[in-house]
Amino acid sequence: MWDLTARLCAQLDAEVGAAGCIVSRVIGDVLVQVAEHAPDGRTFQLGRGFLVSQFPATAEVLRTSEPRAVSLEDPSVDDAEASVLRDLAVRAVLMLRLGRGAVAWGLVELYRVDPPGFTGAEIERASAVNSRAEDRLHVILDNRRPG
Repeated sequence: MWDLTARLCAQLDAEVGAAGCIVSRVIGDVLVQVAEHAPDGRTFQLGRGFLVSQFPATAEVLRTSEPRAVSLEDPSVDDAEASVLRDLAVRAVLMLRLGRGAVAWGLVELYRVDPPGFTGAEIERASAVNSRAEDRLHVILDNRRPG
């Protein structure tokens, strides 16, 4: 499973030309980073945990399964989301829910410096890659269940 999330990060990064990608596991209201990829060698680990409830756009993605791009260029960007983007020295994030069913398994975040956003076509391509990873994750999780 961890190999799957690491490969997903690399594939998504290559697909949309991002500055990097992370996958976090959703455990209740907490996001725990489990994989990252950054072509320039940077890290996206800030050394702190994140509560989903403190990030409205993130919570919406996990609740609705709809991809969401957030940019510092958007005048209505949420302060909490903007703070993380600034801390990571990026200008935008594309968030994708990972997992099927009522409860999300994880959150995928693609970061971008330039251009400062994601196009509709890039969101569609990233969603397609993420969907294939969800298929593989579903098989892995099913095979781990007893019975």
